[in-house]
Amino acid sequence: HEGAMLQSTLVGLTNLTFTMLGMFLIDKVGRRKLLIIGAVGMFISLSLVAYGFFIGKFQGYYMLFCIMGYIAFFAISLGAVIWVLIAEVFPNSVREKGQKFGSMTHWTWDALLTWFFPLFLSIGGGYIFSFFAIIAIGSLAFAIKLPETKGKSLEQIQAELTK
Repeated sequence: HEGAMLQSTLVGLTNLTFTMLGMFLIDKVGRRKLLIIGAVGMFISLSLVAYGFFIGKFQGYYMLFCIMGYIAFFAISLGAVIWVLIAEVFPNSVREKGQKFGSMTHWTWDALLTWFFPLFLSIGGGYIFSFFAIIAIGSLAFAIKLPETKGKSLEQIQAELTK
């Protein structure tokens, strides 16, 4: 269907555009601020998706705009920042292993979510997207506690994280 292809293209273009924007902003705005902005935006977007499922609002562009909002906030924050952050937060002695672990964890959870999403959706889209919105609040709590690493040397970051 042409509509599905257009929607998929719009979501992909949103992801590309906001990932590039996130990469541009990461050293200007800072990792922590991008993560906070992203978490709030993801929470709002996912809550709106959940609401759409609860009221059966599948017609028109409502869900597409909500999903595009989520993708934009994810791409500008977690999608771009996490790869820089995992390179910065581990001490030199374990940085390689830490990055491998972070990457493996990311892709493992991504694969599990993809495989089990149809099962989760059978529980009810409103419930699963509400759960995802709560997870976004968890990422907000993490971002608030995270020290800013922008403009700091790896040694300064390590000293701050070990306090």
